[in-house]
Amino acid sequence: MRSFVLVLLSVAFSLPVLAGEGAREISQVCAVDTGCFPGDSAGFPVTITAAGSYVLTGDLQVPDENTSGIFVQTPNATVDLGGFEIRGVTTCSGTPLVCSPSSGNGTGLVIGEGGRVLNGTVIGMGLAGVFAGPRGVVENVHATQNRFWGIRSSTSSAVVRSIADLNGGDGIEAESGSTITGNNASGNVLAGISVGAGSTVAGNTVHSNGSDGIQTNQGCSVTGNTAYLNARNGIFAFDGSLVRGNTTYQNGQDGIFATQGVTIVNNTSYDNGDSTTPELDDGIDCFEGCDVRGNTVRDNSGYGLNVGASAYRENVVTNNATGGIFGFSSINRGNNYCAGTGVTLADCP
Repeated sequence: MRSFVLVLLSVAFSLPVLAGEGAREISQVCAVDTGCFPGDSAGFPVTITAAGSYVLTGDLQVPDENTSGIFVQTPNATVDLGGFEIRGVTTCSGTPLVCSPSSGNGTGLVIGEGGRVLNGTVIGMGLAGVFAGPRGVVENVHATQNRFWGIRSSTSSAVVRSIADLNGGDGIEAESGSTITGNNASGNVLAGISVGAGSTVAGNTVHSNGSDGIQTNQGCSVTGNTAYLNARNGIFAFDGSLVRGNTTYQNGQDGIFATQGVTIVNNTSYDNGDSTTPELDDGIDCFEGCDVRGNTVRDNSGYGLNVGASAYRENVVTNNATGGIFGFSSINRGNNYCAGTGVTLADCP
């Protein structure tokens, strides 16, 4: 009988430790001392080699800036941080923000293709808070004080309801075809949110970042965001993008800057520009070929609208310091309203 009990105990201790709903548990103790499940050896990073669900049962502390926390080597794994932290040794503070140590390659959590990371904080990593593979999902994660990226994701990924603040590079950076919704990105050294071609950026708040609030590539959709107090443009929209229903204010340069063929509709842009470079301080600035309609622009340091070789209509443009509308080679399609400083080169009505 005694030998039978010992065999049962031996089998029990050799199996993965399971949390609710069959999720395998990850803790500091198993990470450091034994490995947390088959395929994972003692020491960081915790290595996941089988698809399925995993959950933190406490904070993880990595020892230095070159060590990662969790590395998922398989597709379709879910890691629930359970409200806990993966914590590194890096700190980012001051104005301008400086991260120390100033180098490192540790990442809090790397997830594979189709993987998910949920519900917790990644702080102080030597390179990035979270790396998500293609079709990855990052949801309800706070990435803060990481030396470069807060959250970085590959193609066709999603970053949802997360916070990325006080990171030494971009707050959130995603490759083409990604969806970035309902996040807050603030106080990062570079852009708050930066996305690749064909991505959707919707319902985010971005502020106090050291570059643009939102940066896009070709053919993106940027809708319903709020961008303020960013050092450069509130929104930088690249060729063929849609910029609709956003609010931009008190950014250091333009509220909205667009390159070519951008549709800019129903946005509100005010109090942008620091007045030292009025040629860069417009409410809405399009290089050429834009469709600019139904926007409200006021109290900017440059022009309300600065639209080259574009069409504009039904905008409300008031009290901009340099002028209402500068429309070199543009087409006024009518029903605009202007007040305050006069219109240059383009009629307002």
